[in-house]
Amino acid sequence: SFGSGVTDPYQNLESTHRITARCAELLADSIHALPAQVMTKSSLVARDLPFWRRVNDRAGFILLVSLTSLDEQLREAMEPGASSFASRIETMRVFKKAGCRVGVLAMPLLPGLSDSDASIRALYAACADICVDFVMPGGLTLRPGRQKEFYITALRAFRSDIVDSTLDLYRNERPSGMPRQVAVAALHRRIQSIRLEFSMPFLLPHEAYAPLVPPHDALRLLYR
Repeated sequence: SFGSGVTDPYQNLESTHRITARCAELLADSIHALPAQVMTKSSLVARDLPFWRRVNDRAGFILLVSLTSLDEQLREAMEPGASSFASRIETMRVFKKAGCRVGVLAMPLLPGLSDSDASIRALYAACADICVDFVMPGGLTLRPGRQKEFYITALRAFRSDIVDSTLDLYRNERPSGMPRQVAVAALHRRIQSIRLEFSMPFLLPHEAYAPLVPPHDALRLLYR
């Protein structure tokens, strides 16, 4: 798996250093057929589609794209170094046409910014339009300390009118960064209702990952 919640394999420097590209090339040409998964919020991944398509043909490939809204003004404020939402959607469309599995990490949905019914429904509609395999949604966690302070500073510069309500939502200062439980439950109910409108899985479907892992791992994942 390439990428995590904090390290994107297609950061801006990748455009010149081509470290991930070289990894993709090695996997595509390896004598061992190994499946791969990439997590990113960058459309730069499309540059390496020829390699990832070969990996997919041989062993399987999954592209996971972080996408939480269609509002470019919000993206410019909260994800200034990332690819536009529109280009991410087009990138997923290209990978789907190439026969790859594609999932959306719709997290974190930002309180008062991208967690309204209208915003979530628009996001699901865009994902359904390009036939993504699943959308995994989630709310925002703000761990006390640097993370919370950084977010509130950015929020104050972008939407100062919702700073107080956001602070109230996270007033319990939980180490996990979770907001008040009543808010978590309410968001979950709203997402669930919209998800069912589009018949959209919230996890990678069984038929997608079963060929990529040993049977005992597939069974464990299915139980989860």
